[in-house]
Amino acid sequence: MSTDFERHNEEVALVWDSYRKGRPIRVPIIFGINVRFTMDILEANPRKMTFEDYFSNPQLMLERQLEHFYWVRHHIPQDAEMGLPSSGWSVFVDFQNVYEAAWFGCPICFCPGEVPDTIRSLTPTTKR
Repeated sequence: MSTDFERHNEEVALVWDSYRKGRPIRVPIIFGINVRFTMDILEANPRKMTFEDYFSNPQLMLERQLEHFYWVRHHIPQDAEMGLPSSGWSVFVDFQNVYEAAWFGCPICFCPGEVPDTIRSLTPTTKR
C-alpha cells in the first residue's frame, strides 16, 4: 500500500475535529482490530507465532503486538493515525478472552487457529 501518511493524518485530524465540534465533514471510520485479526496473515505475522507462543512469553507478546500494530498502521486505511506513531507505541498485557476464567483457575486451551479459551474447572461439586 502506497500512502502519504502525513497527508492522511492531517485529513484524519480534520475529520475528528469537525466531528467533535458537531459539524462533521463525514462519518469517521475506525476499526477495533486486535492481534487475532493478524495472527493468520503471514505478512503481518511472519514468524507464524501462535497464541500459545504469545501467551507463554512476555517478550514474544511484546514483539507480536508491535508487529500487529505496525502492520495495521501501514495497511488498514481508517480515520486513525497511520504510519509510525508520533507519540510512541502503546502495548499492554493481552489476555484476550480468558482473563477472568484463568484468574479463577480455569486451564487455558490453545486450539489451532482459534483464540485462547478456557476449560471449565468449576462444577457444582468443585465450586467451593
